Amino acid sequence: MAPAVSHPGSHAASAFQAPEVRQSRQPVYPELSRRLREQGRVWLRLGIGRDGTVQTVGLERSSGHPRLDQSAMTAVRSWFFLRHNKTDRQFLPRRSCP
Repeated sequence: MAPAVSHPGSHAASAFQAPEVRQSRQPVYPELSRRLREQGRVWLRLGIGRDGTVQTVGLERSSGHPRLDQSAMTAVRSWFFLRHNKTDRQFLPRRSCP
């Protein structure tokens, strides 16, 4: 299933194609979370710069475990995206991902 994608509410955004992940790494599972058997899915909102780097990371929905949330946020900061639309100047594209 494809990640949910949200766009700012403008007409320019309607022609926007979501950036695709070009390079990523999995979050490190915190050792204490592993021992405590913490599990969950973290949903993040990413702001992606024109160069494909992650500019902003926000927590959209917590796993319920701050260590897991922080690990996911740390991992996606190193992701790189391929931009399909390089002409948008009014906003950073945002992508929500689990």
